[in-house]
Amino acid sequence: MTYRPDIDGLRAVAVISVILFHLNSSWLPGGFLGVDIFFVISGYLIGGILFRELSTKTFSLKNFYLRRMRRILPAFFAVVIFVLVVGGQLMVPGSDDWNPTRSSALWSVFFSGNIFFAQNTDYFAPTVELQPLNHLWSLAVEEQFYFLYPLILLVIMFVVRSARKNGAKLNTPVVWVLVLLAVFSFSRAFFPMSYHDSELVAYYLPHLRFGELLIGAILAVAVSNATKEISATRANVVGSLGLLVLVVCLTISFPNKTPWFPGFAAAIPCIAAAAVIYSGLGTNWVKTLLSNRAVVFVGKISYSLYLWHWPLLAFAHYLLGKELTPQVLVVVALLTVLFSIASYYFIEQPLRHRQWSFSRTGLVYYVLPCLVVGALYMQGRSIPQEMKPYVERGSVNVSEKELAYKTVGDSLAENHTLIMGNSHTMQLHDFFDKVGKHEGWSATFSGVSAHFPHLYTGVPTISAEQYEEILPHVGEQGDFKKELDALRTYRLAGELDKYSTVIISLNWWHPDFITMALPSVENVIAHCLQEGKKVILVNSCFTYNTYRVAETYHKVMGKGNLLAQILPEPILRNEEYAKAEQDFAKVKQEIDSNFPQVRWINLLPMLPADLMVDGKSVLCNGTHINIFGANYLADQFIKSGQRLLLPQDVAKMQSDHLQDEQRSCVNPNF
Repeated sequence: MTYRPDIDGLRAVAVISVILFHLNSSWLPGGFLGVDIFFVISGYLIGGILFRELSTKTFSLKNFYLRRMRRILPAFFAVVIFVLVVGGQLMVPGSDDWNPTRSSALWSVFFSGNIFFAQNTDYFAPTVELQPLNHLWSLAVEEQFYFLYPLILLVIMFVVRSARKNGAKLNTPVVWVLVLLAVFSFSRAFFPMSYHDSELVAYYLPHLRFGELLIGAILAVAVSNATKEISATRANVVGSLGLLVLVVCLTISFPNKTPWFPGFAAAIPCIAAAAVIYSGLGTNWVKTLLSNRAVVFVGKISYSLYLWHWPLLAFAHYLLGKELTPQVLVVVALLTVLFSIASYYFIEQPLRHRQWSFSRTGLVYYVLPCLVVGALYMQGRSIPQEMKPYVERGSVNVSEKELAYKTVGDSLAENHTLIMGNSHTMQLHDFFDKVGKHEGWSATFSGVSAHFPHLYTGVPTISAEQYEEILPHVGEQGDFKKELDALRTYRLAGELDKYSTVIISLNWWHPDFITMALPSVENVIAHCLQEGKKVILVNSCFTYNTYRVAETYHKVMGKGNLLAQILPEPILRNEEYAKAEQDFAKVKQEIDSNFPQVRWINLLPMLPADLMVDGKSVLCNGTHINIFGANYLADQFIKSGQRLLLPQDVAKMQSDHLQDEQRSCVNPNF
């Protein structure tokens, strides 16, 4: 294939779009579509090579994969090993930030990272910024395509050759078969998915992405027999329209979380990219623009730019929070360029042109690096004992099926208090335990999962055992949602009889809570009040633009606090925090107006302004308090003179307990 500098120029557009989106999504809302442009380019180049080699019967599967190894593996492994070495020193061993990083590295070296991220990560979720290898999902999709496509094309061409006379052109029938495969791939976005958040999972799945690569392959096959340039008029029209559509798609807020993407909506920028590539078969201004030497150079190092930008950005987020200052972004951008140029000239180019045998290349380029990755994967499998209070939330481990849950507080006191909620309840385990001991009461946790059945109207995941539990109470008929609602009512009614006080602790400020859970919570509150129960609502923290875990890790483990000295202070309260404040105020106002009897305990003002106590973070991540923080809040709460349960309520519990004991003595059958 004749070298086309304009295709390198299109690569530059793709990689710059992706980087700008990752630096700040508001700069280029559709910038993530740069990955889709890459898919089209890869499909065109690789698809064209394969079709020509198969057409001329010069194709060798061994040589094909040999070229892929030389092109992909050296820089790829350099990045993976870099992430494991740096992350192993920076991140807390065995923690929720390090374990996904090392696991994603292991999955990625087998080119299945997209499957790992589909099971564990939403591409557009805030926490994805802490996954330094998340971007390798696209490389996995490409390699999965390259494993299958040569075989598929070989079968298609064999069938076509068998059905047509010798010498007949193969282009048209092959193109139509590939078109059908592409349509099938795009339409799969509308098929039922097996995962809970199907639109998020779909983003990573290969069979939903193959259509984008096939668009490039279709173009390559369609023009494979072209013997002359297309006319300047056609080239200018097609190129201009293609570039215009690309610019529009990259600059608007594209529907990234609908069944249409990935799906038929993704075909729009892909077809536009294919149009730009097609226009390069003739003379036109778009081709001239994309062939500019500076643009072409960016395109040539685009693979390295793509590989290096995300890990550097992820580590910056890990150290400084979700929102980064312009100065930090400039530093990340400069480091990306420097690392990429070095990677291109000292890793990519020299190793790409090594004329080694297939076995030697496989050994040096894949097997040995895999062993290094495996060795690095084994490090840091458990959290150091000293770090557990700073990286773990409360130690509550309960089953949603069981009615006997973890008890906290004064073990000698009669238990008349029920605590319910989600992870923002679990994080206060030590707080409730210490305060309960101080005030002389005990309490029982009733589930602390993100999909706690009492509280969420959205359909949570549910096990077969839980489903069987529902049936005796609702019958064999009825829809799933009603059955879940019935289960909630059944459990709540069964548990409330034992208690006089109910404490609910939640992330009241979170948008998902407001849209999914608030109506159910209000129903729970109403039910509790009707049954004569006292209701206490607890708020503990909002969402913060910080992780500060690395800083605490270095301090606690005696590594010094170098990070704190050389890095700027993270932005703690950004626009997201301000919105959380506003949303909480609205929720509180609504609940107060509907249920003036409830008491609020707001622990938020007791958190230190910098979220650090003696150089140690009170948070285990951006939204949850760690065990150290829960104990700190308990100490501050007790010191303030406030009470979680009022003295008269505790006294009544004790009186009720005494009366029960007296009745039991008079009547042994009581």
